[in-house]
Amino acid sequence: MDAQLQTYLRDVLGKAIADVKPCVEADRLPYFLQDEFNFLSARIAGTGVVLAIPKPQANPSLKTIRAQLARAEAELGHPVAYCPPALASYERRNLIEQKQAFIVAGNQMYLPDMGIDLREYFSKARTKNVDVFSPSTQAILIWLLLNHPVQQQWFASDVGTPLGYSLMTANRAIRELESAELVESEMNGRVRVVKFLRTNEQIWQMAQPYLKTPVKRSAWIKPPKKSSTYRLAGLSALAQKSNLASPSETCYAMSGIAWTKLQNKIDHLPQAVPGLSELQLWSYQPDMVGKSNAVDPLSLWISLKEDDDPRIKMALDEMMREIVW
Repeated sequence: MDAQLQTYLRDVLGKAIADVKPCVEADRLPYFLQDEFNFLSARIAGTGVVLAIPKPQANPSLKTIRAQLARAEAELGHPVAYCPPALASYERRNLIEQKQAFIVAGNQMYLPDMGIDLREYFSKARTKNVDVFSPSTQAILIWLLLNHPVQQQWFASDVGTPLGYSLMTANRAIRELESAELVESEMNGRVRVVKFLRTNEQIWQMAQPYLKTPVKRSAWIKPPKKSSTYRLAGLSALAQKSNLASPSETCYAMSGIAWTKLQNKIDHLPQAVPGLSELQLWSYQPDMVGKSNAVDPLSLWISLKEDDDPRIKMALDEMMREIVW
């Protein structure tokens, strides 16, 4: 990220950018700032600027980021520019409204103290914005992030077919992803060609405000015999993917559609009972990853991210560090 940012600055600003190097003064910043950002110092048009590059594991809210940057600016005595790998359109608007300097390599440079507002990428106008992705859109996005090379183009049928969605549903998902500025598409003859606008990891970070837990509700059943119908979920899946201790009762997941077909054949209760296993009913199919008896790590993270237990948060961080984007 540091090299990409420096290349972008030199390509855009030429001789106006100088002395880009690690910010030695950052060593005196509070540890919570050093844990969240890498800091570079630079001179842009003769003015000293500090570049705050978020570390990969950092994921604070935009409000927290603004407070952190204000603290860093006060401590360092120089303007501080936020330099994430990507920003959603609403985040850019929010930062501009607050006159917070930011730089997104290859996209936009906003340095209000110097009168700089350079925009190199303009997305297509969207006819409809979305607040939360539909379950099918979320499933398609996760399937792509886990199974499809981000550098390649793809078609609606590439994801509709393996997930069991119609072409109409896949095209609707593409429109939602376009609205969130995660993909762009164009017609090639009679088919729509689609591609991601960022790397897989950047897409994942940008998509998080639109994602919702896939767990609709739970039922409690006798521990099932080995079956491809069930996938380990919840803390049972997290224990498999981290050093978290396994829970006393196993948790499984099944799509709501599959449950509709099987519920009359399975004894179940609507509340927890000792000795029974929890069966989560998901809004989309939980078998995104082949050759695995557990749900995919991205959906698992979404389903558990609101849990305040520090052990679970540590285990989720451990799991996410193992993902090869």
